Amino acid sequence: MKIIADQSLTHSDRPFKSAAGFSLIELLITLSIIAILFGMLVPTFKMVRGSAEKLMCASNMRMIHYGIHGYSNDNRRRLPYCFHSDQRRYQETMALTAMTDTFTGAQEWDGLGLLWRNSGGGSYLDSCQCLFCPSHHGQHHFADAEAELNSPMNSPQPALSTRKLYCNYQYAGDRDTTMTDRPLFDDGNNQTILVSDGLRTGSDFNHIMGGNALRGDGSISWYGNKSVGYNLERLPIDQEELTVKEQISFTKIWSSIQIEVGH
Repeated sequence: MKIIADQSLTHSDRPFKSAAGFSLIELLITLSIIAILFGMLVPTFKMVRGSAEKLMCASNMRMIHYGIHGYSNDNRRRLPYCFHSDQRRYQETMALTAMTDTFTGAQEWDGLGLLWRNSGGGSYLDSCQCLFCPSHHGQHHFADAEAELNSPMNSPQPALSTRKLYCNYQYAGDRDTTMTDRPLFDDGNNQTILVSDGLRTGSDFNHIMGGNALRGDGSISWYGNKSVGYNLERLPIDQEELTVKEQISFTKIWSSIQIEVGH
């Protein structure tokens, strides 16, 4: 019988080949390429995120418009009363609450806050989170006010807060400042800007450049006027009261928005 040798044990003259893999140089080149591609894509990611936040902000304003419309239906077509607008403290109309003479040391719900908590005991918003912009980078976030905003309606003094609360949107108030303070009504055809992204101070401005604005007819437009950003830089970072010069800057900002996207 012929015996066949086991070929696996025979000697081979072929050179030994190392296992396949990356060398250190190849690995460094690959990582460099990935880093370059990532750096090129980061601006795109930021643009996509910014566009998404603009849409979410516009969606919030749409919910606010429905709330204002519901409130006006129950109040003879009048817009939500705003104490700060009535006192000509227009930069403070971002506040959801206001100090009252009746309750010393307490804040009563006011302005856009009346859409969530009011003397009627109801709410005109499905969620109070729509009062806060996803792009906000200042000091007034939803998480900071969530506990007070979501306090039970049947709790003691449900319409009061122990501190002033701010949302992220500027409310024009219930009076037309350009027409000798005449009351504003929800007539469905009003081109006046009723709500804008926050403008109270520099830290209250939600988006990097520009913002959304809600007209009285429910339409929403994006504004990016350079004068808005220019005057915004003159506003303080965060403080309760504005000086006369700062109030003038605030008025210029609001006027430029009305001219660009309002009537």
